[in-house]
Amino acid sequence: MDKYKTKMTINKWFSYISLETLSESSRQAIGQFDRYSKKLTFKKVLKLFLYAINDETDSLRHLDQQLVNPEYCGQNEPSVRNLEPGSAGI
Repeated sequence: MDKYKTKMTINKWFSYISLETLSESSRQAIGQFDRYSKKLTFKKVLKLFLYAINDETDSLRHLDQQLVNPEYCGQNEPSVRNLEPGSAGI
């Protein structure tokens, strides 16, 4: 699967998630999460987990290896780095 198809899939899945319709306590927990972490927001974590589901990542350890070493992915596989906000798509 190429990186553009991966981005489109993740964005499509994410569009079905409505954080505004969650309960007040859930929105407060998400707000506390976002205040605690400066760069890794709740939305970014959701997109990261959607990427892991789409990529059929074996474990969190494997996902960590993909984040630390983007070359860990095969040549034709999309990298987690391609999903960063600075790149087109997310």
